[in-house]
Amino acid sequence: MEKIDFKKTLKHLYQASDKKISIIEVPKMQYLMVKGKGSPEDKGYHEAIEALYSAAFTLKFMLKDKKLQPKGYFDFVIPPLESLWSMEEGCFDPSRPDDWIWTAMIIQPDYIHDKLLTTAKKEAMKKKDLPAMSKLILSDLNEGKALQMLHIGPYNEVSDTYSIIIKELQEKGLKVSGQSHEIYLSDPRRVAPEKLRTIVRMAY
Repeated sequence: MEKIDFKKTLKHLYQASDKKISIIEVPKMQYLMVKGKGSPEDKGYHEAIEALYSAAFTLKFMLKDKKLQPKGYFDFVIPPLESLWSMEEGCFDPSRPDDWIWTAMIIQPDYIHDKLLTTAKKEAMKKKDLPAMSKLILSDLNEGKALQMLHIGPYNEVSDTYSIIIKELQEKGLKVSGQSHEIYLSDPRRVAPEKLRTIVRMAY
């Protein structure tokens, strides 16, 4: 059975230009999510990422057992990490990381359901203590129309790309309707900061 790669089947969501803003329509999709508050440098955010990947890989390999495979099952490549960013005031301010509200997440096939996730979380916790696992949920995200652009460079410079998108929204008379959305296409452990590729998306 061929593995499904969401980056290929949903190309318009996982490909973007660093020169030009794209206007896209984002369908409702299901994600593993962990929510929190504070800087991405904080312990809580890193614990969230660890819990997400542990659950995602546990689900993937657990379902190789045909007895557990739900209707519509297919094997798939683990998608990249994504995050939503916002603030209580509603206007995202990159200069105040301690006040950021975030949701770290990884897309999941529609056939994944809460019962499977509960089993996977228990299995993952048998191997390692994961503090954020208790906060991990399965939830839908329905962004709809959005603008997105590729940012190439360090994460702490992504605000430059946000500024370009916000200016475009203002010129078109559009208002941001959701949280700032980032998709991390590069592995920071293997890629130099100046070459990191991050898709920046803002729904309107």
